Amino acid sequence: MAPPHQRVAAPTRPAPAKPRLKKRRRRWLRTTALCLLILLLLGTAGVLGSMLWFDSAVHRQTVLANYAGRPADVAVENRRGFPLFR
Repeated sequence: MAPPHQRVAAPTRPAPAKPRLKKRRRRWLRTTALCLLILLLLGTAGVLGSMLWFDSAVHRQTVLANYAGRPADVAVENRRGFPLFR
């Protein structure tokens, strides 16, 4: 055994562990997919909104229902004798 003046006290706690480096996951695929999904949803909402706006802005009038000089309805058949519908 070593003399008392040369004895070394045992450490009271272990040395701090080295911080582990986290593996960086590649999230570019998830980010790209999310961006494309958001763009698709915004585009769809824009198209539907434009369709609704245009449909509400159109003023419909029945101008071709009856007018002077319009030919009378005539039963028309094709070559095989089937009626053609107008």
